[in-house]
Amino acid sequence: MRTIIPNRQSKRPRILIIDDSKINQGLLANQLAKSSFDIISADNGLQGIELAQQTQPDLILLDVLMPGMDGFEVCRHIKNDPDISDIPIIIITSLSDVSHRMRGIEAGANEFIVRPYHVNELIVRMDVLLQLKLTREKLASERQMLQLLYDVSQVITTQIDLKSVMIHIITTTKAALGATVGNIILLDDSGNPTHKILLREDAANRISRQVSDEVMSQGFAGWLMRNRTASIISDTQIDRRWVILSDDKDAVRSAIGVPLTTSTRLVGILILAHPEPDFFRNEHLELTTAVGRQVTSAIQNAYLFAQVDDERRKLSAILAQSSDVIITTNEKEQITLLNQSAERLFGITLEDAINRNIHAIDELAPVANLFAHAQTKKYSDEIELGDESYLLATVAPIANVGYLTVMQDITQIKLAEAQRLRTERVEKERIKRALNRYISPALLDDVLAENVDVFSSRSRQFAFVLFADLRNSTELVVKLPPDQAINLLNEFFDAMTTIIYEHEGTIFDLIGDELEIGFNVPLSQPDAIHRAFMTAVAMQQLFQELAGDWHEQSGVTLGLGIGIEMGEVVLGNVGARSRMHYAMVGRAVNVAHRLVDLAENGQIIVSKAVYDALQEEASDLIEQAGLVRNERHTLKGTNEIFSIYRFVQPVLPSFPTEAAFAVSRPDVDTVEGSA
Repeated sequence: MRTIIPNRQSKRPRILIIDDSKINQGLLANQLAKSSFDIISADNGLQGIELAQQTQPDLILLDVLMPGMDGFEVCRHIKNDPDISDIPIIIITSLSDVSHRMRGIEAGANEFIVRPYHVNELIVRMDVLLQLKLTREKLASERQMLQLLYDVSQVITTQIDLKSVMIHIITTTKAALGATVGNIILLDDSGNPTHKILLREDAANRISRQVSDEVMSQGFAGWLMRNRTASIISDTQIDRRWVILSDDKDAVRSAIGVPLTTSTRLVGILILAHPEPDFFRNEHLELTTAVGRQVTSAIQNAYLFAQVDDERRKLSAILAQSSDVIITTNEKEQITLLNQSAERLFGITLEDAINRNIHAIDELAPVANLFAHAQTKKYSDEIELGDESYLLATVAPIANVGYLTVMQDITQIKLAEAQRLRTERVEKERIKRALNRYISPALLDDVLAENVDVFSSRSRQFAFVLFADLRNSTELVVKLPPDQAINLLNEFFDAMTTIIYEHEGTIFDLIGDELEIGFNVPLSQPDAIHRAFMTAVAMQQLFQELAGDWHEQSGVTLGLGIGIEMGEVVLGNVGARSRMHYAMVGRAVNVAHRLVDLAENGQIIVSKAVYDALQEEASDLIEQAGLVRNERHTLKGTNEIFSIYRFVQPVLPSFPTEAAFAVSRPDVDTVEGSA
């Protein structure tokens, strides 16, 4: 039998943090420092399970990504251990996928919180789970107390032999309170000992007719007999009421004793002991006193049923005063108790409901529907009432007694969950609106499906970077009226953006006369090299058509050069606190920007790395792209010699030749060129 009343000296909730990161442990401890928690930590899953078994924490904060046993496995292990399965678990992790959340729930976690999180939200969720655990423990303790008293009464009514009854009672009571030694001293009408029944841990029961005179005159038993009141000895080394005899074999540091009295006399004494000081508390005393009454009833057989009924009435009074909604029925599902909270909630009195079958009471129909699922084991479900309030109802069968139904108001929890979902939807819309500036609609849906906030996260990824630069845009701005110049620029950017979105590229910057485009970012694209090059070719082909029209309309000659590089970049929100934008930075970005400076109108310049990737993955594109020249250049701002490949469009417009599109560019040092 499990101990009914745990021996917890501290009244502060004990929180176990299981995380292999000392930084995370310290951060959580600091965040919870003002919340009156006792914090203990474990560095890995196995240590966490051992600490949970040893310390019985009130709540566990569990990381997922740990070496050896991960958080999901730790959660499953704890929930499969009956001694610690009732401990609520909150998983705190950086894993945000729905699949990970589902794995956490399937493993038995009560909550799943994704980093970064709000500390206040974490504390509120912890408080809710701690309160639910406390309520369950109270109800379990009350139910076990009722079961203990019921078991004692069953023994009393089914067994005749007084010694057997006493041994059974003291064995059950000792186990329920966690004591290591228990004994009953029976007294005759004159107050003289007739029997002493002694039970030790891992030892045979001992029944004796002899009790030391010193114990009865100076010891705890004598004190209980004279004062006829239950009492606790917190430390036997300090309290003089405890007498140590020469033949004592038990290491005792604390004890609890109850005189067994009827209305007319003292019939015996019940004493329980433990090797730790300060082990017993008032809760133990109340339970021991209740058991003592049952023992007295066993000794005085005529008082049996009155004592059992009295204890049940007291327990019913405790349940009746509970703020939770409580309904009890017998095994025939007839109402035996409807506490005040239940009366107020369902609008029916105990007087009207007593002894009626719960299925025959219309007001209790939402509760009655749960009984079909609780015939052999506890069953819990949510109940939605007509006033938009919610209850968490639990129906638990109690052998030979009936059913205990407990309902807790979870309306605020449901409202908080609904608010959280609304917040998530608003946040997703915010991200969607922000991403519209950068990503095509098709790619945007994929990004949102990944449930990643690209603006909050910072990452290092492999990218294909494309720069497209409009040549001779200065002449456009100088020669044309503002409206015409801006309209032409907008037409250019609209046309280029359409092509970019068709190939699912990401536009990182669009400034003045230049476009910065990324592929394989923020989501992976296995065919990114193909997309990047096809985007460049399509842009050049469309631009050559548009440039002729613009020249006829405005007399301005425009050109387009494109440069492509590949490599690792860093992604994230970049800028001042008052003005940020999503950007990629890195060597590949710098090189691509230098390459576009080398490109003439209608040309695409790629680095050797990009050219080699095209040869390997898309050689057909190279054959279709027209004339290719390999050159070597020292790009501005570097001392390295770069091998580049210049793709020249095979068909150029009939109006001014390529030389006419030459514009002022940064100087480049050409080391070697070859056709």
